[in-house]
Amino acid sequence: MVLPLLFAPVRMDPERFHSAYRTALIVVLIYLLWMIAPHAVRYTSLVTGGARGSQKTEVSPGQKLSATDLAVKLRAANRLGEDTQLRCEPATRDWDYICSYIPTALQTNTRLHFGVNVDATRWTNVSSVVPVGTAIAPPH
Repeated sequence: MVLPLLFAPVRMDPERFHSAYRTALIVVLIYLLWMIAPHAVRYTSLVTGGARGSQKTEVSPGQKLSATDLAVKLRAANRLGEDTQLRCEPATRDWDYICSYIPTALQTNTRLHFGVNVDATRWTNVSSVVPVGTAIAPPH
């Protein structure tokens, strides 16, 4: 008599089935999030790090090449000799620095000047050379 009870058809309760189904789905979703989360965090830091890196190409005023370093670099590039009395000073507008020099210190006292834009390590734009007292054209 016990045997017929063991093999009796089991009646399925739809509400219990849906509850178990929802529980299994929640467990699978939590597992997937747990597996994906480290990769998502790494990807996010990679993307935001790249965005920060591209913003660093903008030079803030504190990161510009100094006037003294600019003069040293201009001389080192053989743009101007030692006897030219080269001086670079911060500009008030358009250019980062205005540099002036005497082309041939032994032959003339006429000073020339030009504008220079710089980044953290080098000059990026140089104006045409004009006599001191003449306006320097803005960068183009």
